[in-house]
Amino acid sequence: MVRTVLAAQGYETLLDQYSLKEEVDDGQRNKITVGVSKLTGATVAIKEIPTKKYLKLAAENSISEA
Repeated sequence: MVRTVLAAQGYETLLDQYSLKEEVDDGQRNKITVGVSKLTGATVAIKEIPTKKYLKLAAENSISEA
């Protein structure tokens, strides 16, 4: 579902929706980058989460990109 919506908007991935500006913090373990939404212009913080950790969190919370 998510991929279908992204494709309709002209994006390949969720991250494609943002222009990445600068790294603001290395956090304790994950990189945090300032991004700007290409759609709304809103400034957001984007936290990088390793794939293995994301998949574990997604499974625990019943999150699916399909």
